[in-house]
Amino acid sequence: PTEAMTLALFTETPSNKTPLDNMKNIGSIILNRTKSQNKDFKDKNTVQDVLTHQTRGGALQFAGLEPTVLHKRLKELKKGLAEKGITAAYNTALYLNEGNLENTLPAETLYYKKTNFEENFMDRNPLLTPIENDGMHIFYLQNVVAEGFNEKSK
Repeated sequence: PTEAMTLALFTETPSNKTPLDNMKNIGSIILNRTKSQNKDFKDKNTVQDVLTHQTRGGALQFAGLEPTVLHKRLKELKKGLAEKGITAAYNTALYLNEGNLENTLPAETLYYKKTNFEENFMDRNPLLTPIENDGMHIFYLQNVVAEGFNEKSK
């Protein structure tokens, strides 16, 4: 699972300059989905299951793993332009897979989008509440839990 998560973190973020907390947030989403009983993820029990999960339209849910993006990032790695990024992605994946989940997103945080993406289903879904914006991504919590989360944070 560490290698698979490393690849996802490396391709989902500009890993050479991404703060580790941002990578931890993406890793949290991956791990949260492996444990979730949400109808979209209840049969996704491993990191590999989560990373190969496709949308209804057939695209991978983690856009960084789509062939065009993946190829571009691997070319950067081959040219020696991404050593810092792949190392950061690996260390973050290893840290999370060893069970270090303090200061990560709540378990019910299952969705995210890049901040530069236009409005989508997450923004319109009354069952999802944005709880964090790390400058690169917006993370969404399921609403039932989000209500309690928001009350605690007041």
